[in-house]
Amino acid sequence: MTIQGEANKMSDDKLGKYIEATLAYLDAVDAANQTFRNALGRPQPEKPQKQPVPEFARALPENLAALITFEDKGTYWSIKPKEYIHQHEKWVAINVFLAGLGGAWVSVGKESRWEIGKKA
Repeated sequence: MTIQGEANKMSDDKLGKYIEATLAYLDAVDAANQTFRNALGRPQPEKPQKQPVPEFARALPENLAALITFEDKGTYWSIKPKEYIHQHEKWVAINVFLAGLGGAWVSVGKESRWEIGKKA
């Protein structure tokens, strides 16, 4: 039987305990992995560095900022949706905010984005 099949048979209480036990197990595996890496003299893999976020992005509501990424292109900022924004009103809210800063939507299929020029 699959894990999903087992989960469907469990009560909410049992399922909660099962999830807690699974998470504890995964934490233990991660701790063991770190111990072995240290013993072998292998450092932990570096976490990817966060992309710089422009100052104007701090004024964007958090629920909207979570939908987009910022990329510094030197003379301008490229702002892309992380994925297709299904709720039109969220896209419009982002568009209005960025247009107010001089940004423009560049429509090129999957590479569509907003661009905002940097001030000199």
